[in-house]
Amino acid sequence: MFWQHPCSVRWCLISARNIHSGVSRRQKLISDTETFKNFIQGNAPALYEARVLDEWKTLWAQRKSQDRNGKTISMLLPPPNITGNLHLGHVLTVSVQDVLARWYHMQGFNVVWIPGTDHAGIATQVVVEKSLKKEGLSRHNLGRDAFINRVKKWQQDKGGHITEQLTKLGLRLDWSREYFTMDEHQTQAVKHAIIQLFDDELLYRENALVNWCCVLKSTISDVEVDHILVEGKTELKVPGYDKPVVFGQLYNFAYKVCDSDEEIVVSTTRPETILGDVAIAVNPKDSRYAHLHRAMVQHPFSDSKLPIVLDETVEIEFGTGAMKVTPAHDKTDFQISRKHKLPVIEIINEDGTLKENCGEYKGLKRFDARKKIIEDLDSKGLLRSVQDHEMSIPVCSRTRDVIELILKPQWFLDCKQMGEKALEVVRTGELTIEPSNHIPAWNIWFENTEAWCISRQLWWGHRLPLYHCEHGWVAAHDVEEAKKKAEAKWGTITMLEQDEDVLDTWFSSALLPFSSVGWPNTNSSDFQQLYPLTFMETGHDILCFWVARMVMLGSFFTGQLPFSKVILHGMICDSQGRKMSKSLGNTIEPEHVVSGISLQDMNKTLKTSLDTGVITADEYQTSLKTQKSLFPQGIPECGTDALRYTLCSQTVSNTIVHFDPNTCALNKRFGNKILNLSKFTCCHAELLGITEIQCPTELSPLTVPERWILSRLANTISEVNTSLESFNVHLAARSLKDFLYGDLCDIFVELSKYLLASEDERVCLSAGNTLVTSLDASLRLMSPFMPFLMHILYKYLPRRSDQSVSECSYPLSLDWSHWRDATLEEEIATVLDVVSAIRRITSVNNIAGKVADVVITSQDHTVLSKHSDILSNLVRTKSLLITSPGESIGDSSGYASVDLNKQQSNSFTFSDTVSPSTSVHIIVRNSEKSVTQHEKLMRDKRKRLKKEIEKTMKLMSPEKRKGKKPLPEHVQEGFMNKLNSLQEELSQVETFLEMAKDASRIRHADQLSKDQQNGVS
Repeated sequence: MFWQHPCSVRWCLISARNIHSGVSRRQKLISDTETFKNFIQGNAPALYEARVLDEWKTLWAQRKSQDRNGKTISMLLPPPNITGNLHLGHVLTVSVQDVLARWYHMQGFNVVWIPGTDHAGIATQVVVEKSLKKEGLSRHNLGRDAFINRVKKWQQDKGGHITEQLTKLGLRLDWSREYFTMDEHQTQAVKHAIIQLFDDELLYRENALVNWCCVLKSTISDVEVDHILVEGKTELKVPGYDKPVVFGQLYNFAYKVCDSDEEIVVSTTRPETILGDVAIAVNPKDSRYAHLHRAMVQHPFSDSKLPIVLDETVEIEFGTGAMKVTPAHDKTDFQISRKHKLPVIEIINEDGTLKENCGEYKGLKRFDARKKIIEDLDSKGLLRSVQDHEMSIPVCSRTRDVIELILKPQWFLDCKQMGEKALEVVRTGELTIEPSNHIPAWNIWFENTEAWCISRQLWWGHRLPLYHCEHGWVAAHDVEEAKKKAEAKWGTITMLEQDEDVLDTWFSSALLPFSSVGWPNTNSSDFQQLYPLTFMETGHDILCFWVARMVMLGSFFTGQLPFSKVILHGMICDSQGRKMSKSLGNTIEPEHVVSGISLQDMNKTLKTSLDTGVITADEYQTSLKTQKSLFPQGIPECGTDALRYTLCSQTVSNTIVHFDPNTCALNKRFGNKILNLSKFTCCHAELLGITEIQCPTELSPLTVPERWILSRLANTISEVNTSLESFNVHLAARSLKDFLYGDLCDIFVELSKYLLASEDERVCLSAGNTLVTSLDASLRLMSPFMPFLMHILYKYLPRRSDQSVSECSYPLSLDWSHWRDATLEEEIATVLDVVSAIRRITSVNNIAGKVADVVITSQDHTVLSKHSDILSNLVRTKSLLITSPGESIGDSSGYASVDLNKQQSNSFTFSDTVSPSTSVHIIVRNSEKSVTQHEKLMRDKRKRLKKEIEKTMKLMSPEKRKGKKPLPEHVQEGFMNKLNSLQEELSQVETFLEMAKDASRIRHADQLSKDQQNGVS
């Protein structure tokens, strides 16, 4: 048989008789014997995950045809970009959402969870252009249509891979509703939205300063801009430059006042922009420049004379209080130029070179021009000083190019009224955001709402359905419709061209809550049933970039909020709290955690990334060092369940979610614990002839351990459901682990061994039924968190049907509350505190329980005596005595010769305080030889502990981290907790060695006394 019992003779006899009908069913389930033997022995996920996926595929296809009558829960998967593989951030999102989807489904709800992928305009174009570059081509060589076809082919390959990865995670997605943000329906929805906004006069076109990437030659959004903070002079590599470029310096130079010997010193971190200066601004309240109001200064590189203008936005205390005004390349300067009607001089081309109007600097690359301008300022005697300066450098997240602000004609969406409504619905509670500490960010975003620049100078994306003729612009689905609209408005037209720009990717993504369910057809059954979504769960980092825009556009186009609740999770970081990035080399691929990988293979993967241009040579070297430091032995195989559970058990509502593969390995052991629990339970169920789950009733003659575990189970069911109802997935995960590890496996299973060995068959059968009942509920509770393993284990429960655990009902508080017994739980908690103290003492002091006598003194002695059988079975000591404080120990107890407050020559007494009212004393009687051996063990242990303490303190010391960033708070806390634990353990070892020294002295004195007496006689 598959389940092996320690009592092999009895097992074989019962198995041979096939005393219950469940045997044949289980024999069928384990026809693949060798595979499942290996599975049980090592919990090797690779042996069963693929098989479970196949079973789910069949099962879900059947369920699809069976409509549920329950309330519909509609959810949307935030679409992963098609630019690569799923990362841990994606896995966190889908793991949390899948727990909720499965939980709702097991309660009878009709769950519709919609999957899809995002075309990721900029990111995708960058990747494809890199592959073209290797072939010696560019998109301009191919032309727009050929390039689009090339990207589509790439998308088909990548999109399929992402779908495969999502499937392997075991997600309960409705694949029949899968979308791609540039499929035909989504494209038509986007066109419909733009046309409506244009017709409602909310779209307009004007010159504005935009984030410009010179490598992409395109505008990018704020979310696509990373900021590198430098504290002083720093060299950074910039695409297109052979040598690193210096940043983090402030250049102070002089403007000579016309017709005067005076000068005004201004400061800049970007000397190249001097060529675009049009004025000097000072605060009218700054007395230092009162005499220079309306004066002019001479431009150092042209014949231009620049005015000194007065503007109250200039900070008097900053630098010299005088500010150069370069409106074409700075947002603040642009506003000042508008206010004072100053000219705007553009000096930087789209490719990052200087324009024709820059004199001798024309054609130079911007940072080469910077270097030359600094040299020329110095030669002219105008450079006053150069100093280190802390600054933030904006770079493109895709190309790492330094972002330029340049003036470009762009399309803008007026968000003022939509933003005001989005602000109001949160204030009134119509839309809730959890955790609520993100609401201030929401408020700030909408209180400072600016027009949204929705156009991008790319080829890959939704081309704007906007057409231009000699008279103006029209919005239309196609050129024929555009022509009709233009002629209806202006009469005869001679030319008509579609705008070359594409839409910001965030625009199409913002339509998804309603475009994915049929919009603009608001009469469709899908739209009527599935919109608005039940909730939106996503990362906090895109609250304003995506969630805010979904709320604005959803309300505008449908008249309803797209969802009434937003649940946000944090950003995945490494175990040290650092953001995972290629530059740090600390990224972890989900499949490496699932399947395991050696350090050597990790390095090979990095080499492939280097060869394909995904990472740079510097990032490659950094990654090699980081991986060797973090994963010297590689990453062990953990399986999908352990990865999912680990992510869900973190405090996902925090801003940062720490991830450590070692924690995954520990949670795989948690899965092993559940596996062994199932093995133990099902084995005894077969021995007892239990063929179906028979939940005990209130009238059942249950033992105290059975009533206690059922009460703890009821409590856990309540905690888990309450946590999931409030979307605190991590609290539910932890409650389950505490129950399964602590209550069910460590306590009740141990106690059940004594019940199952009882001579009374009714006691055995009752204990077996309680075990099966507890396991059944536990597997159903755990199913959303570890669906693969629970699916397998649930098959072996003694029951009549072959129903999958995912199709069973979820345990609910109402059905289990009658088992709650707060008084009993409190009593057993007192017992378990004592058990923990005894185990702690025996563990720290290397004491074998069978040689120890235990004395417990407690004001709760009545409770402890009442449950003394539980105490005895859990601690397994030589003897156990429970007394009240001050009670004398009589001769009959066998302890009369022991003074608990004084060491004896023939024994050691170890004591610990459990609570103010309870203390534990463990007495070990030893021969002199065994005492000496024990002392040696403890001296060795002291040596090891001291070394470990020294090592931990070094890791924490400021000297060790000199020149490095301070340790994150959670890491410091972890080190401190470890240090405190080690020091406490060392203190107990030192106490023992002192006791041993006292006992040795007593033994020596006793022996000397005996020798003297013998000599005298």
